[in-house]
Amino acid sequence: MKFTLSVLMFITLLYVSAISQSSGGDSGSGILTGEDSRSNTEDTGLAILSKPRPGYTEEARKELVGGKVLLRVTFLATGKIGAISVIEWLPFELTEKSIAAAKKIRFRPATRNGVAINFLKIVQFNFSIIFNSSDSAIVSPVKITSRSYAVRPTGKDLRKRSGKVEVTAILTSTGEVQIVEVRSKLPEAFKEAAVTAAGNLKFEPAVHESGRKVSVYYLFEYHFPSIK
Repeated sequence: MKFTLSVLMFITLLYVSAISQSSGGDSGSGILTGEDSRSNTEDTGLAILSKPRPGYTEEARKELVGGKVLLRVTFLATGKIGAISVIEWLPFELTEKSIAAAKKIRFRPATRNGVAINFLKIVQFNFSIIFNSSDSAIVSPVKITSRSYAVRPTGKDLRKRSGKVEVTAILTSTGEVQIVEVRSKLPEAFKEAAVTAAGNLKFEPAVHESGRKVSVYYLFEYHFPSIK
């Protein structure tokens, strides 16, 4: 499988525990977060309808800057974005581009007892310049330091199944594993086992000719023999 140099930007929305008032410079009072378990059928969570990507700046790409920007965002009951404060930042205007993208998020407000409410959420923008693991600019490849084996599913209907699962992942410059694609003709239980094993990998990131650690694509294969 071949991959060309590309830029990957993930937007992850992370829930914040419920609070009773605003903090950290966020505007408005009585800002509330949604709850996973709702006792009232008229309570609904925040629904994100679209999440723009911030994009890289040329200087950040040239300097191979990667990492994440964390923003504390107030999603107002009016359907507009309120105050935004920075929790973690990146240089070369990536933080500014993240803020601009956050302001363009479209959403349906959370409700409580049928009434729209303000909602506080942490928005994460991940920036990674990703290389093919065989790229000539990589002077030191990824070194796997700890590998987990996939636990074979043993359900009655799965014992005689055999085959392999291919997991394409990004091994990031910060030592994280990000799953990109999972391919197999085996049932979902086998795919889940392979993804779990890949996610538990420990490794030393690849090193670019510039001396910087970089993210690379990596393909893992997990083989599952049948059980008699």
